Formats: sequence, structure tokens, C-alpha cells
Amino acid sequence: MERQEDAFYVDWNAPPIRVIETISNYAERITLQHKKGFMVWRFWDGPKNKAPLLLLHGGWGSWLHWIKVIPRLAAERPILVADLPAMGDSSDIEGARDLDAICEMVSAGVKDILPKRNVFDLCGFSFGGIVGAKVALTCENECRSLTLVGAAGFGNLHVIVEGLKKPFSFSNKGEKFNIHKSNLEKLMIADDLAIDELSIFIHQKNFEKGRFRSRRISQGAALIELLPRLSTKIGGIWGELDATAGGIEGLKQRQEFFRKLQANSKFDIIKGCGHWTMYEKPIEFYDYLREHLTFYENGGSQTPRSA
Repeated sequence: MERQEDAFYVDWNAPPIRVIETISNYAERITLQHKKGFMVWRFWDGPKNKAPLLLLHGGWGSWLHWIKVIPRLAAERPILVADLPAMGDSSDIEGARDLDAICEMVSAGVKDILPKRNVFDLCGFSFGGIVGAKVALTCENECRSLTLVGAAGFGNLHVIVEGLKKPFSFSNKGEKFNIHKSNLEKLMIADDLAIDELSIFIHQKNFEKGRFRSRRISQGAALIELLPRLSTKIGGIWGELDATAGGIEGLKQRQEFFRKLQANSKFDIIKGCGHWTMYEKPIEFYDYLREHLTFYENGGSQTPRSA
């Protein structure tokens, strides 16, 4: 997927650990201590003529959810990516381990790292969409836009994917590989050919480092309650075959909800794509996200594309 416009070269055929190291080495790693623990952030310092883009990963995830699009995004704007509390390289949360505690730490981190920035754009994937909505509410004077990607938190519209398995600690390497591959097939990626060594490696590492059980929150109606309270511009990008979406009808209901709140809200569907859109179809995802960001930069004056 290497393109001329990428900020740096990545050999996507290299072993997974080498791919991750290459991309991570171009970032500034920032660790911020809070009262309830610490958070790890990665910052790719792109061109200053664009507002920073904050990326929030999904449940049982890490910054690696965004790995396929970071090189391209970093070529045209600063990119700030979190490891959410109790996930990835960030610490556990002392005391109450709930959504409010996570969002408090994320919002504080954004204000610490981007103190001199007038505005930033935010993109949240799956569970990260719920966190993003609360952060946008807390930082409503600075957060210009919120793009939700396969976001959870839509109550009865959210489909519970059954049949996911957890590998046992005593499972051998081959058994763990097959379990994570099967989980990717069921939940994350629609096209089996897009499930490669890197995606399985990322999924396994994220699972091993995950400590916060986000499923209960994802199945709730947090976004239905939060989005009407936002003054921030909102939009959505979903995969047509997202296992959590409930098919085209479920996607249309989400689009209608967005458009009732903001008539010119952009809502795009990537054909033939599953839940993890930015990994399965990174070029298409980037092109849609870029349209969204350009739309917000122009004050929301473009006509939104129909789904």
C-alpha cells in the first residue's frame, strides 16, 4: 500500500515486529502521568498548516489499530494517537475503572500535549468512538470535528458478534494463531485475503495487553445520548459488511440519526469492507477521511455524498 505521498517508507512485507518498529520510530513517544495512572501517546509531527488529528482505537486495542494509515496521514498533518487506559502500553486505572475515568485521562492528555493548538480533529474507532464523543464534549472549544469509524454505543443497533474465543495461557503458538485468525474473520475483517500475518500479530498483542472490559459499554447507548449534546461537527465511516452494524438497514439508520442532528453530516460506507476499515481497505479509508477533514476545514460547505 506504499504510495508516493506517504510521510516515510514502510516495507509492509517485512516481519510484523519490523513493520511496527519502523512506524513507531518516526513518532515521539509521550508518557503522561495522571492521578489514576499513566497514558502512552505517540505523536507524528506532520505539516503545521493542518490541524492535528487525534486517533482513538477500539476496545481491546492500541495505537496499532491505525497502523496502515498513519504513514499517509502523517504526510499532511500532525497525528496524535493514544493507547487508551488499561490497553496497549498505558497503565491500569486506579480506583473506578469506568468510561468517565478513561475520558478524564484522555481529555487531560490532549490538553497537555496540544496546549497551543487552536483546534484539532478527532477520529474514533469502535469503542474509541464513544470515548471520542466524551472527549469532544469536554474539549468542545478545541475539537472541530468527530469522525466515528464503525463506532459502538448505538444501543439496539449494535450487533453482538457471537463465537469469539479467548486463547488459554497454556495454548500453544499454533492454537493462539488460529483463535486470533478466527476472531478476526468473525469480528474485524470481511475479506479473508486481507487477514495477514501483521493483522494477526496486532490482534494477539492487543489482546495480551488489554485489561479493560469495554464490551458492556459498547453494547450500550452512549453515543445516542452523547451526540445530540455536541456542537462539534460529526460524521461517520463504516464498512458495508461490518459485523457489528446490522447490515445496510442498520447503517442507514445510523446515517439518518446523524443527519437528524446535523443535516449536512457526512456519512460514508466502504463497499466490501468489514469492521476494521482502516486496516482492510486503508487507501479507501484514507480517501474518505480526507474528504471529511477537508469538509470540516472548509466550514462544512460541501454537499455530503449519499450512502
